[in-house]
Amino acid sequence: MQYRFKYKMKKMPWKSVIIVLCMITILSDIEVQALTATSNSTTTSQFKDINECSYTCNWTNSNCTNLNGSYICSCVKGFQLDAMNASCIDINECQLKSTVCPSFSACENNVGSYTCKCLPGYSHIGPLNTQTVCKNLLTKHTREVLTVVDYLVVKNAQRGCRSLHKKCIPKN
Repeated sequence: MQYRFKYKMKKMPWKSVIIVLCMITILSDIEVQALTATSNSTTTSQFKDINECSYTCNWTNSNCTNLNGSYICSCVKGFQLDAMNASCIDINECQLKSTVCPSFSACENNVGSYTCKCLPGYSHIGPLNTQTVCKNLLTKHTREVLTVVDYLVVKNAQRGCRSLHKKCIPKN
């Protein structure tokens, strides 16, 4: 969620003017900022932009983007504004939708992210830095080796295989 605060500058016929700008922050505190406008002619005014990010959007896990005459507060990926719009809180991706993780795995929420873990009786296949894919560990004892898309699976109740080095490792 993002909030944008903006003020507009109009051409003014005065040589010098002081504008008092009241800005209501997300916490409902009122801050007053005085700007001085000076002009070389009677039709244009120049205003110096203030960096609102130096005193706003200072929550943990938030970003502030300073714009000319305004600013935007937002939460970093994996976080959202709380109900009071006063801080960024973790998004529980596991509660958003039940299909966030693939079949035979369970979603575990982490701060700012989530992890898919294989259910008991299933083993992770593929490089660990890719999407989780879980396969059923074969339970019948046999010497048969089955090749499945460059992954080795040994049919044995005590062993499973991972693709990283094509070696069998004990299932603990």
